[in-house]
Amino acid sequence: MYCSRQIFENKCNTWGNISAIYTLETCRKCGTEEETSVHILDECEALASLRDMYLGSFFLDPEDIRVLQVGVIWNFVKGTRLL
Repeated sequence: MYCSRQIFENKCNTWGNISAIYTLETCRKCGTEEETSVHILDECEALASLRDMYLGSFFLDPEDIRVLQVGVIWNFVKGTRLL
């Protein structure tokens, strides 16, 4: 729950902040890369359809994420079922 609260509260003030929120060795969804906030919000191919559904695009740039509303990011994070 700590990770999701951090994403919700910080909402990517700067791109550097979001990358420091949490890191796991291997992504639980794709199993191919390190699981970081950046990976989940932007890079994970296994979550591309969810990103499109919740965030409006399969893959996002840091600038795209900065303009999203907190509730939109929160709903995406809940939808990943990684919490």
